[in-house]
Amino acid sequence: MGLISGIMYLVNFILLQVNINRNGIVLSTTFMKLGVIVPTIMAVVVFHETLTLTSIAGICLALISVVIINQNPNEVKNQNVSYQFSLLLILLAAGGFTDSLANVYDKCGSASLKDLYLLCTFLFAFLCSLIIKTYKKQRFTFADLGWGALIGIPNYFSARFLLLSLSQMPATIVYPVYNIGTIVFVTITGMIFFKERLSLNKWIAMGIIFLALFLLSI
Repeated sequence: MGLISGIMYLVNFILLQVNINRNGIVLSTTFMKLGVIVPTIMAVVVFHETLTLTSIAGICLALISVVIINQNPNEVKNQNVSYQFSLLLILLAAGGFTDSLANVYDKCGSASLKDLYLLCTFLFAFLCSLIIKTYKKQRFTFADLGWGALIGIPNYFSARFLLLSLSQMPATIVYPVYNIGTIVFVTITGMIFFKERLSLNKWIAMGIIFLALFLLSI
């Protein structure tokens, strides 16, 4: 489980980086966290957790937002636009699958070995990253290590507290709450510090996403 989780963590960061270059930080992070649909559905189908009417409404709104966010009358539909949207959907699926692994471990793994699971997750992510960096013949710099620490440490505690939350509360509650805070924070940060501007249809889609995540969390 640690091996699979570690590989997926790295894949998600690569996909996120590609999407940020193509679609901006706000839209990319929103779609990544919209992957909450995947672990929520898995919790119901595989682990037989209860899904309320508000949760069902939230999932439906989330799917509607995906359609709206790809519609813009001012844009000419071309291969490039389709490619960018495809990247977002791949990020959504990969992010959702990766988040699901924590719930799988919580239900199937040993609670006493959670620390070992987290160690394996980040160790394998590091080893895979090292292989890629060696293959590309890239050198380490202190800046790389510094930025890596700024990203890695919060991600470790995020994964740790996610596991702790899943052991105390249903996944259908934990995952939406876990994701909505990230989307709000990144949206505000992207607009203030990176001066990102969203088109009207994307503003509408973002509003629907916030409403969908709110319904999923109550």
